Amino acid sequence: MSGRLTLHIEKPGLQTTVQDYGRLGCQEQGIPVGGAMGIDLYALANQIVGNEDGEPALEITVAGPKITFEGFGLLAITGADLSPSLNGLPISNGEPISVSTGDCLAFGRVVSGCRAYLAIRGKWPQPQWLGSVSPLNSAGFTENLLRKGSRFTIDTSLDQPRKEISVKGAFPNLRKAIRVTVAPESKYFEGAIVQLLDQEHMVAHESNRMGIRLEGCLSLDQKHEIISSPVFPGVIQLTHSGQPIILMADAQTTGGYPRIAVVDKRQLGQLAQLKPGDKLSFEWNN
Repeated sequence: MSGRLTLHIEKPGLQTTVQDYGRLGCQEQGIPVGGAMGIDLYALANQIVGNEDGEPALEITVAGPKITFEGFGLLAITGADLSPSLNGLPISNGEPISVSTGDCLAFGRVVSGCRAYLAIRGKWPQPQWLGSVSPLNSAGFTENLLRKGSRFTIDTSLDQPRKEISVKGAFPNLRKAIRVTVAPESKYFEGAIVQLLDQEHMVAHESNRMGIRLEGCLSLDQKHEIISSPVFPGVIQLTHSGQPIILMADAQTTGGYPRIAVVDKRQLGQLAQLKPGDKLSFEWNN
């Protein structure tokens, strides 16, 4: 397949962004990693369409966009089941799907999960900042947020062959408890950690790409002040009121809240599929 495929954004969706692996190696300058919240599913979508690793893809959150196409191309969707359809007919996650001029991709109700990834075979033209296309609001880099009426054209002329990969569903198992390990201030909050592990928690509405806030507060054993210290995606901080925050992709690189535990980084993709109101539990990773 060769040529060009233009995407016309009829509706942007709730929060649809162009993402890649983010800005690795910039954290000592205070710049968040960013990038796709569900790294594995983002990479899998690119694999299905035969793109090089690291090619941009769309991250679609809860309410998906409406896109019409001009030209010919191949797409694949992984992650959350947001009822995708092409020209009004349902399509499946994890399957390569051909599109041509006049085709319309849309999304409907949320069946499961929170974030889906849409890869399109070809070279994407998106602007970069510090080697990444991922938007970073805190730095004013917002070029790759999808907006109504915007359009961009993908060069679909690729030399490398595409391996046949089809993953039915292409969705992670969300039933496992999230594994955590010790953090620098764990020893000062033993009671809070017991509560963290023993209770089921609900994702709060204030959650976003910077952090997942959990409803309610854990009991504080004692006040423990720390100076602003390094943090990264997966660190669980405890606010002064006792509310846990799990830092995610766009999290700051330093913070003054105590760090009571750290999520196994292999499960960050599962956390990315949780939306407000969803429940989760934790278990100690020995």
